Amino acid sequence: MFDKNTGEVLKIYCPSIYCSDRVLVPLVDGKIGPHDGVIPGLCPWIGTRVIDDRADFTPRDVTTVEAQP
Repeated sequence: MFDKNTGEVLKIYCPSIYCSDRVLVPLVDGKIGPHDGVIPGLCPWIGTRVIDDRADFTPRDVTTVEAQP
């Protein structure tokens, strides 16, 4: 989920198999924030840094890039 004014990522789907399927979890300072998993206890992914990999550059044509010696 994104902030509609700034575009900042606010929540993501937790990648853990121990969390409910398709549940959004908060991002805190770019890391997965506290939340409970399906199995009692905290999710092991809490604190993992999340990289926003939305492309903000023009893709280059890799077929025109020459191999380096």
